[in-house]
Amino acid sequence: MMMRFKMVSGLALFAIPCAAHADLTAVYGMAAPNGPPFMTLEIAANGDIRGTMMSGGIAFIAHGGHAFVILKGADGPIVSRVEDVATATSEQIAKIRPDMRARIAEQAGALTLTLNGMRTVNGRTGDAYYIQQPDGTLSGQPWAVISHDPELAPLARAMADQFAMSMKLMGQAVPSAAFQPMLDVLQKGAPILMTGIQLQSVSDRPIPPSEFVLPAKPQTLDQVRQRGANGGMRVGS
Repeated sequence: MMMRFKMVSGLALFAIPCAAHADLTAVYGMAAPNGPPFMTLEIAANGDIRGTMMSGGIAFIAHGGHAFVILKGADGPIVSRVEDVATATSEQIAKIRPDMRARIAEQAGALTLTLNGMRTVNGRTGDAYYIQQPDGTLSGQPWAVISHDPELAPLARAMADQFAMSMKLMGQAVPSAAFQPMLDVLQKGAPILMTGIQLQSVSDRPIPPSEFVLPAKPQTLDQVRQRGANGGMRVGS
């Protein structure tokens, strides 16, 4: 089975290591009244990153200049290198859906994100960016709300870098232009709302170094390929 596109969107939880700062933990939740938590992003003072989904048994770690995907397996955690997931994803999509790259490139050409006022999300205010249709109409809700609060600078850098990483994960299967307008917006500041999730809380509590230790030895590229062929790259597998 083809590795699910949803898996790749989930990879937007983790980031390339960034510059030193105090430890920061951000919790994002569904953008609804009392919406349940969706993901936690832990950013260490030394630049290590850990992203954890609240469901589906998936996490991501960036440590020591390398990035890894961690899935919950029947016999314990399954760890894969990001570059291996990117390679396997590209190979699978090229084999099963060779037309996908061209179709996504065509659709991406029409994507425009437009700044239109400001929005307040859980007490924080930011610039609201909407999807603009070809006829000029805007989406009913913003695609993202971007804060320029200096205290959120580590989160801003991490979220922009993780989105760039998600682009890499799709490898050659999807043209980078499909995501570039979104990345351009995320590079402007910290998202306090994005694609239906919103920033619920931020903490500067110390993060134990153990949070950034891999729970198992990374699989080889051939193992990642085999798991993808068997449908094992799906969230919750």
